[in-house]
Amino acid sequence: MTETHIIKETGNKGKGLYSTKKYGKGNIVLFLEGNYFSEPTRTSIQVGEKHIESWEGGHVNHHCVPNTKVVVEQGEFNLMHFLVAIKDIEIGQQITFDYETNETEMAEPFKCRCHGRWIRGKGQ
Repeated sequence: MTETHIIKETGNKGKGLYSTKKYGKGNIVLFLEGNYFSEPTRTSIQVGEKHIESWEGGHVNHHCVPNTKVVVEQGEFNLMHFLVAIKDIEIGQQITFDYETNETEMAEPFKCRCHGRWIRGKGQ
């Protein structure tokens, strides 16, 4: 099986998840699998009413003009959670999503590097 992502230093904000293959708009980039919690953590991703701790997902950074979005979809037996490309992603690009599109409340709000505004979650 070929690795499709790597975790590496971003150079300015810790680590990030980077693509090792091309994705077209609409492609599933990452299935979110892990443990579920009722409260957000620093690295969890909100999926519906719960928060999932996914190893790779925990390294996906925020961007105001992201290249993926979080999708929650009913599968045959349970809910499936994944990141879908909202634009083409090239090899070597960092995978990002806009935290304020799905996070109701951030465990650790932060000042966005894009515009200097605080990212607190869409419910704040």
